[in-house]
Amino acid sequence: MLLSPPFLPVPQPGETDDQFIPRAMAAGQPGAGAFPISFELNWHGGLHLTAPQDDQNTPLAVRAMADGTVVFLRSPTQQNADMKHPLNYLGGWSDDGCVVIRHETEVGIQQAAGVATSVVFYSIYQHLNAVDPGLQQGSAIYRKDRIGTAGQIYGAANKIHFEIICDDANVEHLTGRNTTYNHITADGRTDAVFGTLYFLLLLNTQFFANDPLAATAPPQVVYTNSQEAHFVGMQFVKGDCVMETRHLDGRTLGTPVREAKYEYKLYSEAARLYPHGPSAGLELLRFGRVLGPDALNPPNSPLWRKVPTPTGQGWVNLNAPNVRKFSDADFPMWDGWWMLVDGSASVDSRCREFAILDLLVQRDDKQQNTAKGLLNLTPQQAQQALADPAIQAKLSRKICKFPTHWDASTIDSRFGWLRTDPRYRMTQTDFARFKAHVTALCFWQQANLGLGTTPWHFHPTAFLSQFRKCCWLSQKELAQCIPRRQLSLVHANFVAGAVANWQTALARSTSWKTPINLAARKYLVSSTPQRWMHFLAQVLAESGFFHFVKEIGGENASYAPYFGRGLIQLTHEGNYRFYGNYRQFLLSHPNPAPPFTALGWSPNDLIATSNTVFNPDNCADSATFFWTCAQLNAIHTDGLEVSDTGAALHDVVQASKLTNGNVSVQNINGLEVRIENFFFLKYVLLDFLPPQNNAENVTFEWRDSSDKTVPAPTPANPNRMVFGHANHTINIPLNPQRP
Repeated sequence: MLLSPPFLPVPQPGETDDQFIPRAMAAGQPGAGAFPISFELNWHGGLHLTAPQDDQNTPLAVRAMADGTVVFLRSPTQQNADMKHPLNYLGGWSDDGCVVIRHETEVGIQQAAGVATSVVFYSIYQHLNAVDPGLQQGSAIYRKDRIGTAGQIYGAANKIHFEIICDDANVEHLTGRNTTYNHITADGRTDAVFGTLYFLLLLNTQFFANDPLAATAPPQVVYTNSQEAHFVGMQFVKGDCVMETRHLDGRTLGTPVREAKYEYKLYSEAARLYPHGPSAGLELLRFGRVLGPDALNPPNSPLWRKVPTPTGQGWVNLNAPNVRKFSDADFPMWDGWWMLVDGSASVDSRCREFAILDLLVQRDDKQQNTAKGLLNLTPQQAQQALADPAIQAKLSRKICKFPTHWDASTIDSRFGWLRTDPRYRMTQTDFARFKAHVTALCFWQQANLGLGTTPWHFHPTAFLSQFRKCCWLSQKELAQCIPRRQLSLVHANFVAGAVANWQTALARSTSWKTPINLAARKYLVSSTPQRWMHFLAQVLAESGFFHFVKEIGGENASYAPYFGRGLIQLTHEGNYRFYGNYRQFLLSHPNPAPPFTALGWSPNDLIATSNTVFNPDNCADSATFFWTCAQLNAIHTDGLEVSDTGAALHDVVQASKLTNGNVSVQNINGLEVRIENFFFLKYVLLDFLPPQNNAENVTFEWRDSSDKTVPAPTPANPNRMVFGHANHTINIPLNPQRP
C-alpha cells in the first residue's frame, strides 16, 4: 500500500513522516475546514488544505494519493463577478472543480488461505480551479500523477477540500474491525501487521528487576500491576527498539526504554535466545508471536523485554499465557482510534456523537451536562476547544460514519435548522441562496459511488500517517518496481535494452508478491519505502528481475553443488549450512540423497532445483535473511543499517558491496544494474517526482569495460580476474512501468 500526500514538496534528507506529512498537508483552521466537525459543529468529512509553494513561490499541483481509477470528474466553472452566482457566496468565489478516485490495493494476506486482504477506498479532491486535460472519467491514474491545481474556498486561494471515505465492508478490511473498540479477548489481526506492536498485560502481571534469563538467582519482583492492566508498545525506529508502557486509556507510564541498534541484531538475539528454533525466535522478537511456518522450540519460549513501570523499569515476559498481541494494523483504541456512528445524524447536519462532544466540553461543565444526557456547547466553547492541538490530535483518530455533505437531495433535512435557529433565522430567500450554493458543489448523485449516503470518513492526515507504516506492495505496485529499459556495459560502452513490458512485469509480480512481502515484513525490510528501495535494487539485479532463482551454469562451478539459489543467490556450503541451521531444515527435511548428504538437507528441494522448479517462500526468505544478517555478508553490516543511512549514490554502492562481496568498486558485478534499479525505484517508492524527461544523469566509479583482465594465478587466489577502473556518466531511463 503506497500512499503520498496530495501535495508533494521535495523531501528533505533525513526527514521523517512526522515532519514531511504536516509540511505537505497544511490543514485548515478549526471551525473552517477541520475534521470531523467544522462550523457550528457540523459534520465535515475532510480537511481544507493549503497548497505549499515551490522554490519559485508557485503553488504545488494537486496529485493522486495512490493508484486508482478516476470515477468522477467535473471541470471547474469559470469564475465571474456576478455576486448572485451560486459559487459567489460568503463574500468570495469557491471553485467547483472536483475529482474522485477509487483506490484498490492490499494491506496484507490471510496466510492460511493465501488470500490477499484487499481494500477499497475513495479520495475526493474538491475546489480545483483546473483539472488536467489528460484526465478522463474511467481512466487509470497512478500515485503522484497530476490531477490539477488548487482553487478558492470563499475567496481564499490555493486551497482544496481533501477527503477519504469507504463503505462498511472496507472499513473492516482497513481497520480489522467494525466496532467502536477493539476486541481484546484474543490477539489482533495477523493478515496485516505493521507499525508499533502492542501487548495487553492482564492484572497481576509481574515485572522483575533483572533479565530472568541472565539472572543467576531468582529475579526480584519490582512491580505487580494488581490495580489495572497495562499495554506495552514495542516500536522499531531506525535500528533502535523503543519500549513504552501505557495505561488502558492510552496515557504513557514512565519513561520509554530505548535499546540502541537492537533492530539490527535481531538474528544474533534470536540465535542466542532460541537456539532450537532461531527463525521462529526471530519472529517472536519481531512480532511478539510466530506468524510463519517455522516452529518455536519450546512453544512457550519467553520474550523478556525491559519496559517502563511506575517505579522505574522492569523485565516482563511478553509471551506469557494470556498476553494479547496487536499492532497498529488493529487501529488500537488505546492509541486513540475509535469508530463512531452518529445515530442522530438524520436529524440534521450537526454532530451529536457523545464521544466527540465529550472531548470539547470543559471539565467543570461535564457533570452537569452528562446528567442531562446531552453535552450542550456554545459556538464559542466549541471554537476554543477545537483550537487546542491536543484535542485536534484526538479528533484526528476518530473514524466517523455520517451523511456525506455532497448529497444535494438531503440539503433541506440537513440544514433546515438554519431557518429556525435563533442565531440565524434565514429567510426563505436567504436559505434558497444557501441551498443553491451547496447544490453547486454537490456531486454525490452524479458520481454514483455505490456507498449509500452515509460513508465512513477518515482524517486524511491521520490516514496517511497510519497506512504509510504499511508498505505491503500489491501485485500492481510490485510490477511497477520492474524497469522497462536499462543500460548495460558491453565492452567499453553502455547499450540500451528492454527489461520487461507490463505483461511480463505483472506476471512476475504475481508469482513473487506474497513470498517477498512476507519475507520483507518478517525481516523489517518493508518497514519503510527506503528500505524497500535498497533491498529491491539488489534483488532485481541478483534475480534478473524476478526471472532467475538458480545460478546459470552453476553445475559447472568449482563450488558446485552449492551454487547460487534464491532471489539473492546463496552460494557455498558454509552459507547453506548456516541458513539450514537457522531454519532447522535438518529436523524438517533430513536424510537427503547425494550430493547433499553431508549438508543434511537438499537445497534443490527446499530452495531451487531450476528456474522453473523452486520453493518461492524459501527463495524469498533466504534472500531477505542474507540481506539482514551481518554474519552472512563480507562486510558484516546489516542491510537494514545500510538502507537507513540514506538514498544517495554512495549508499547504493555500499549496499551493493554488502550483497556482492566486500570488493573494490570495479569488481562489483552488475553495479550499473544495481545503481539503475536504485534510481528507478527512488521515483516509484519514495515521494520524489521524476524529471520531466523521465531520465536522470548519474556519474559513478566502476570498471572501464565488461572485458576482464586475467593476471597470472597466485596460490592465494588462482581464479582471480581483474577489471580496469573508470568513471561513467549515464542517463538512466525512468520510464514508468505501466500498462
